[in-house]
Amino acid sequence: MSISGVITYSDQGLEIRKLFIDKQEVKIYKSLQVESYSPDGFNWGVECDNAGLQAALAIMLELCKSKDIAIALHLSFALKFLTNDLSRDCGFSLSCLVVEEWVKVKTEEIEDGERERKGSGQNIPQLKSSGGEGVHT
Repeated sequence: MSISGVITYSDQGLEIRKLFIDKQEVKIYKSLQVESYSPDGFNWGVECDNAGLQAALAIMLELCKSKDIAIALHLSFALKFLTNDLSRDCGFSLSCLVVEEWVKVKTEEIEDGERERKGSGQNIPQLKSSGGEGVHT
């Protein structure tokens, strides 16, 4: 089981970047409904540009148990998995088991924090969309 990024080329020679989870293509449309960082497609590599954030969000929406968790984790996921040692000019492959374990740990951290805030009587801040610019808070 893996998460992979593949570079293909159109008949006109245009580069097309595709994401797959276990050989199933991850389409951009679902992530664009949540946040439109890069309607033109996905990216990965040294820079975590808008297309890299779109890729991270698309992957997290597929692997997380809720949209709110996916939104909360996508920036950290991009920085940890989509920028480190990945060449912008090559495809990539990540172990689903490694990523799923990371998601599990991070989700538990978020849920534990929410339980602590509830127990202390503090209001739990709601995740908000940044409207396409910046990072979710």
